[in-house]
Amino acid sequence: MSMKELKKGTVIYTENNQVNTLDIVLKGSIRVSNSYSSITFGNGSILGLIESPGSEYSYRYEALEDTNLYSYAYNSSKDIAKVIKSNPKIANALTAAAIKNVILSWNVTSNFLSEADSFCRFMKENYKTYIELCERFGVPAQSFQALEQLEPFQPENAFPDWIPEYYMAMHKMPPELKKGQFAQAGSISYGTISHSAESIAKLFSLNNEIADYMGDALNAIINESGGNFFDLYSNLMFKASKNPFNDTTPIEAAVSKLIIFLQNTYFTDQEVLTSRVEEYRQHLRDINEMLLEDHEGVEASHKDAYENITGSLKTILDYAEYPEKEREAFLEFFNSYKQLSDKNSTDDDARKLRNKISEHFYNIYEAAFMKSLSDPKTPIILKMFFNFGYMDEELAGLSNAAALYKMTENWKPDPKGCVFTMYEWLCRIHTGKDEPSKNEFDLEYPAYLREQRVSGNISTDEEKAFLNDYNHRVSFEIRNMFITTNKMTFGRISTFCPLLSEHNILKPLETICQTPETVHQAIDDLRTIDYSCFYRETIFSDPSVGINSESVHKEVLPYVILTPNVGTRGALWQEISSSRRDTAARMMISIFMMEDISDILPKLAGEFRWELCKRIQGVHWNDISDRSLTSEYCDYVQFYRKNHDLSTDAKEKMKVALQKAKNNFRNVFIMDYVSWIKYEGQGSPRLNKIARGILFAYCPFPKELRDKLAINPLYTDLLERYKVKQSQKVHMADMIIQKVRNTGKPVPETLEQERAFLIM
Repeated sequence: MSMKELKKGTVIYTENNQVNTLDIVLKGSIRVSNSYSSITFGNGSILGLIESPGSEYSYRYEALEDTNLYSYAYNSSKDIAKVIKSNPKIANALTAAAIKNVILSWNVTSNFLSEADSFCRFMKENYKTYIELCERFGVPAQSFQALEQLEPFQPENAFPDWIPEYYMAMHKMPPELKKGQFAQAGSISYGTISHSAESIAKLFSLNNEIADYMGDALNAIINESGGNFFDLYSNLMFKASKNPFNDTTPIEAAVSKLIIFLQNTYFTDQEVLTSRVEEYRQHLRDINEMLLEDHEGVEASHKDAYENITGSLKTILDYAEYPEKEREAFLEFFNSYKQLSDKNSTDDDARKLRNKISEHFYNIYEAAFMKSLSDPKTPIILKMFFNFGYMDEELAGLSNAAALYKMTENWKPDPKGCVFTMYEWLCRIHTGKDEPSKNEFDLEYPAYLREQRVSGNISTDEEKAFLNDYNHRVSFEIRNMFITTNKMTFGRISTFCPLLSEHNILKPLETICQTPETVHQAIDDLRTIDYSCFYRETIFSDPSVGINSESVHKEVLPYVILTPNVGTRGALWQEISSSRRDTAARMMISIFMMEDISDILPKLAGEFRWELCKRIQGVHWNDISDRSLTSEYCDYVQFYRKNHDLSTDAKEKMKVALQKAKNNFRNVFIMDYVSWIKYEGQGSPRLNKIARGILFAYCPFPKELRDKLAINPLYTDLLERYKVKQSQKVHMADMIIQKVRNTGKPVPETLEQERAFLIM
């Protein structure tokens, strides 16, 4: 037992502290909080009742004023009874405080429940308004699944209505009656206080459920990765504003109503909302500028483009020399698709139509590509087809087609040789600069041919011929990697069609077009936080200076291939290009990205880290006896329930994360990796102690960032261990370099680079 005198603002316990005391508040007040909610415990409250002895605190405890506490040892639940029995004179005050705390907690939860109910009703109504506005302005409404599937909040375990009523009745009892019962009958006080603690813990848990419900819905509506609800209104405004006679005031009113509601919603991340609102307003400014330019004669400035894009479909089919029979069939399907009022329809007829078009599209693409190889001056319309999936000026929209024409004229290949359009990539396959990608069954081109021969589909002579047939290699790449990743990066597989269509273009093309410059900038931004992401461990040997075999690190930037569509996702097709570890990964993103590439790339990098580790570790990738990123993460996720280093709140968050990831450990890691890059790398802790430790060990921050984080106690132990580990590696590198210098020969650049890497 001991007395504690605390100053205002003192943080008594955090989630990293171990529970080993029960503290009676003798004077003052304490705020008990977690990420989502908080209540204030006043005089007579017992701190620690809602915690588990021996585990880490689930909540944060902070003195709101100068406060006095009396502390008791807390090793088991039996200690609660000891505290109450040892304080018979204040048993009444302890019990009254417990009752009051349940009521305060219920008031918070009741407000949360009310907010969740209002949120669901408002968002459903606003989505209905959006659809009605689309009908009014003759614009096809976009589907927004998050709101279509939004249901009223339903807790896993409903909090019984009688409990708050019971405690309210207890609170209203006459003081003399309460004093007589609680002071004299210790078991009543003990039972009431114990039950109140269970009730408060359940209410906090219910608050977490509500927060997760609201968080998931709000993340879809105002998420930082694009594709949010404001984008639907932006697109509606963009389409409606094209007609100068349209009064778009009702659209602006609906958006204003949405903004005001979200600003007054407790669970809204106001910083993210402000960013989304600014993006929406910037889109409006872009639209107004675009319309102004149109009115001032943009058509005249694009006169050549408009003249050259007329009859694009015929130009492409003629160039590809597409057979007449297939041509007629394709044109029939194409015209049917153009006339669809809802091109995103999921009914069977629309699905079959899109599949037929896709089949012809890739046949035409391959035929046109093969012809272009012998054409010293490929027409710009064909380049638009190869790079953007463009085929028809009416389907794409005349102004969009003109913009594409200008983009194609000004397009410059990547001087660093890492970022390619699909056409540029297929040219590399045809010239033999790169091997074809694996197919969807993870077979490389030679293995695929071997399988075809074993299956009797081709002869031995054909296998040998196809192995060095570059036309066949290109066909393999189109039929496997291209077709699959074009769908994957589009993001909505069930409504995918490879034709560039105006209904998918929700923002000005100039603002969403990915170029080598934008991709390299995103990669560089990632490397400023995870500097070692693309480094591989390889073996260096130079017997001339006495080095037979030394492990060194080599950076190999990924190939990024731009698929010809307007999409929302990225795809990691393979983590290495062959059996060699020092070959480039192959990542795919849409050439027109509706999401911010700075949000897409961390997901791809996280997946890359996971898959490369699996590749290196082989069958031991999830064997904890052979420590690696994947084995440690699998062990952590698999046994999180038994991990005493995780608080109750952290375990609850892990449970939710697993549900979101559909129990896929890799996807859990990717979500944590994204948080590591976007938040932890900016000094904003989001991960629990275990996840942070694993990521710091295998995806460390660069020295500049580590130095900034040195003042943060969450990183103190991690930084100390890292320093010790790295200093040992640097010492070994210095010894090797000194060994070479002793021979009188110059130190190989590779060894100098390795030392520089170790101190990054």
